[in-house]
Amino acid sequence: MARILVADDNQDIAMLVIDRLSIEGHQLEWVASGDAAFEKLKKESYDLAILDILMPGRDGVSLCYIIKHSENVKKIPVLLMSAYSQDAEDLKRSNADAFLSKPFVLSQLVSTVNRLLQL
Repeated sequence: MARILVADDNQDIAMLVIDRLSIEGHQLEWVASGDAAFEKLKKESYDLAILDILMPGRDGVSLCYIIKHSENVKKIPVLLMSAYSQDAEDLKRSNADAFLSKPFVLSQLVSTVNRLLQL
């Protein structure tokens, strides 16, 4: 069982992710902004972060960069998600471990999460 933080301002998508990954036995927490995710990541320990790119406060790309480079946050795998096509350079600079375009197939989400948890 992994502890996963989901940061997405779209509650419907977040609940879909949480419901599906809970079936796999994972423990999930949801926040609706990048700032709330940052606060959680500073205080608590997670095995994976699933971040929407466009959300209030810190966006998913900048939050991913913080996770990968800050001394104040545990370095964990990051899955970025977005309904919009993103600049490849921004994604590369973020050091994200994976990217899913919305809408995504739930089996693709599960296989990506399983792969990232093995890193």
